[in-house]
Amino acid sequence: MAFFSVPSWFKSFFKRLLFVLAGFAVPLLLWVLFFQIHGAAWEMVFASIIFNFSYASAKSREWLDIFGGFGRYGMSWVGWVAALGYVLTGYQVLRKVVQRNPLAPVDWFLLAWFPFEILLSNLSGRNFSHYYISWALAVAVYGAALFASVERFLLELQFVRNLHDNFKLGASLLLILGFLVVFSNSVKRYGETFSRLFSNQRLEYSDPLSETIRANTQKDDLVLTWYPETTLNFMAGRASPVKYVYYPLFLEGTLPPGAETSYLEGLTSRRPEMIVDCSRAVDAIPSLDPAAREDQFSKPGVKKKMYFQPGMEEIFAFVAENYHVETSVEGCFIFRLNLE
Repeated sequence: MAFFSVPSWFKSFFKRLLFVLAGFAVPLLLWVLFFQIHGAAWEMVFASIIFNFSYASAKSREWLDIFGGFGRYGMSWVGWVAALGYVLTGYQVLRKVVQRNPLAPVDWFLLAWFPFEILLSNLSGRNFSHYYISWALAVAVYGAALFASVERFLLELQFVRNLHDNFKLGASLLLILGFLVVFSNSVKRYGETFSRLFSNQRLEYSDPLSETIRANTQKDDLVLTWYPETTLNFMAGRASPVKYVYYPLFLEGTLPPGAETSYLEGLTSRRPEMIVDCSRAVDAIPSLDPAAREDQFSKPGVKKKMYFQPGMEEIFAFVAENYHVETSVEGCFIFRLNLE
């Protein structure tokens, strides 16, 4: 009796697949273990995986929203460069098909990669900038494809062939300098980072808001951010009084059970020494300052696009009764707890 023989290529493929899956599973298991040590493994899984599916389906949106990565909060013009590179790649693959040339695996991959990247990074329809970090590698590859195509076209021009090599080198250097001038802010930031490396300054970047928080609070003081921004808490080294820091930004119908109650209890029972209100930066939520809130509502279309939670009025009343605006930094209101 003959037994079925598994092809060697399938064994090799299956073995590689197991290694790939292990590469996903091992870090995830270690991460779950870390949270389990702190008694929050289930909450981590719920927040990072399960909740995202209900969150993605909670907001009605148009099909055009799927291209948010090309807009203001995405990759902007860099995304369009990648898109043009993708079109050129598709054209080259199409030429192979027309000429009946065999397609390599990399051709199929480059055809599928960018569309999948666009789709998967826009499932929730929220268009937060960090959603498009995963585009970085695709942008580099398709941008390189675009550059290679343009370079090949230019080198084929007769007048370019007649140019001296030194002139070509000079033109390339001018192009690089032009990019450095256009993106001088990025160059400046890199320069500041390297200057810290060779001086006695801290290597970690610290923005003015974090400096203000550190200078005007004690290490054990609590600080609430509104527009929620845990980066400030991290850089300033000050804990937040609330568990659900991003409570104000939840879509209607997606708040986890008890999230609002937990937020209100944390705010009222563990009163923060300082509240940093940066809501005017994006006008996504109402400001805690009554005058600023009225100014937001007076702008056409702003209030309609804001996130509102049922307990916000209670938060506004609590802040008005117990806090006062001490100063403003970087366009953010700094609220200080009233003295008893």
